[in-house]
Amino acid sequence: MEHYELCFQLNRVTWLAPELLPADPPRYQAFKGPGILQFQYRYVFMPAGLLTRLIVRTHEMIDRQNCWKYGCVLKWEGARAEVLEDRINKVISIKIE
Repeated sequence: MEHYELCFQLNRVTWLAPELLPADPPRYQAFKGPGILQFQYRYVFMPAGLLTRLIVRTHEMIDRQNCWKYGCVLKWEGARAEVLEDRINKVISIKIE
């Protein structure tokens, strides 16, 4: 499963599969203000598992436990990014601060 980017290892005995995370986001500091960059990727056909694979690939950058089935908050060198998946409207939204 790790080879196909469906899960990643948290520690020696625990693995995490992002597809099995809670659907509701945890509480975290909101992204707002004039310096926020916002992007949206709109798909005619959005392949299943895009966000799952992103979470697996970037799990070392996830801000604490701010990761859920449809989104995550990443931290890297003083910057934060919020990545959200909207499967119904086939949109990936990204905010960077």
